[in-house]
Amino acid sequence: MGKIYFLAVAAFCVMFAACGDDITEIHQDGVSVLAKGEKLSKQVCDSTNVGELLFVTDSSEVFFCDGESWGRLKGADGKDGKDGANGKNGADGKDGKDGKNGADGKDGKDGANGKNGADGEDGEDGESLIAYPGVMGHFIDNRDGHVYKTVVIGTQTWMAENLNYAYTGVPYNYSDSTSDSTSWCYDNKPDNCTKYGRLYTWAAAIDSVALAKDPKKPQFCGFGADKCVLPTVVRGVCPEGWRLPSDDEWKALITAVGKTDIAGKMLKSADGWNDNKESSGNGLDAYGFSALPAGSRGYDGKYNNAGDIALFWSASEHSGLAGFLDLYYDFNFANLLTGPKYSAHSVRCLKD
Repeated sequence: MGKIYFLAVAAFCVMFAACGDDITEIHQDGVSVLAKGEKLSKQVCDSTNVGELLFVTDSSEVFFCDGESWGRLKGADGKDGKDGANGKNGADGKDGKDGKNGADGKDGKDGANGKNGADGEDGEDGESLIAYPGVMGHFIDNRDGHVYKTVVIGTQTWMAENLNYAYTGVPYNYSDSTSDSTSWCYDNKPDNCTKYGRLYTWAAAIDSVALAKDPKKPQFCGFGADKCVLPTVVRGVCPEGWRLPSDDEWKALITAVGKTDIAGKMLKSADGWNDNKESSGNGLDAYGFSALPAGSRGYDGKYNNAGDIALFWSASEHSGLAGFLDLYYDFNFANLLTGPKYSAHSVRCLKD
């Protein structure tokens, strides 16, 4: 196209060399003429006259409309302009070099698109969306073949999801409420076990049956027991090689993720929590602990607060009450509290 315009301009200039009279506005073969004294800046260049050639009598120069502005056409400059013919930015340059710069600008945009594509691949990975400072892993519970995620936080290795082992064969009988088990899915729906893991009474969490059957030092720690002498390490309902964490071990986790007033935000999962008025109840899940709001089960068999709270049993006992870690959608802190043993909470196991 550059050569065609140049030839047309050359012929046009020859034609007007023979003419001495001023010409106000002539259209000849797509070429317009600007008479002496008329300003190029006053001439329209837009989508209605893209490609129009305009000869300026005052300077004996020819300009080309690219749909936005007038660009000067010269023989040598026209050749350089061919390098940036793909970009309008190139046409805006006063010479061929400016046109090349315009083409470089387009290459830069292509590079940015390539980076976005790489980000998309990271999104498909899922687990790589959050760069956890701890080491992530997996292990298999040989009792039922269930595979659990794990995470190292500080000096501790934790399960990165709630325990979902069915503690069966031990019936529940408290007040007027009975059940054939002491572990449950929230609302008795199996899908909630898949989502949240199971809810356990404290007696089930410490495996009071195994403690009572201990041939060396049997302990009665079930319902009705005001206090029992627990071993230093309580495996409880956890898989072999893992244990139910004590209050001190929960405190070590809180310290490792910051401090009490922000630990809840650090430990809560990044989704699944109910909103707090106009703000989200979700956490940052900054360490990969992924605490889910599994709710709880009361002594009467009623399920409460899924989406609002995460309660995790401790192996520590306090004058007939049991310790547990409390995370709430409405707060950023983490609390160690005590409560009745007949409630059913979640279990997170700590590696021996």
